[in-house]
Amino acid sequence: MIVTDNQLGQVAREEMRRTILVVDDFDEYRVTLKMYLERSGYYVVEAEDGQQAVRVARESLPAVILMDIGLPRFGGLAAIREIRQDSVLSECPIIVVTAYATPGLHREALAVGANEVLEKPVDFDHLIAVLQPFMK
Repeated sequence: MIVTDNQLGQVAREEMRRTILVVDDFDEYRVTLKMYLERSGYYVVEAEDGQQAVRVARESLPAVILMDIGLPRFGGLAAIREIRQDSVLSECPIIVVTAYATPGLHREALAVGANEVLEKPVDFDHLIAVLQPFMK
């Protein structure tokens, strides 16, 4: 079977539409999210801190970003601000997934550009339900 460039392009576009960037400095949590999301049919790319998140987002152009707030070197809020200033990524949905349950932090995350805020530990079925409207 011969695969054309157009078919390869379609596969790449479909993969991008189902790609989720998971940003978390806690390895076990990131791996758990990745396994669950991949079993649910998504492609997952990962980042451990805010700087890496911005770089990986620019490289992979994910459909959605799941962003932790308490990240080393360059926090989640700073990463969200930078992503929102990027002309290519500015409209990418960002769902904050954080253990910080303060209303002030939730308001700040939304104010800098997050679309949703979920508290850890996140219920995976609820996460999938929240993701659905954002997937292209």
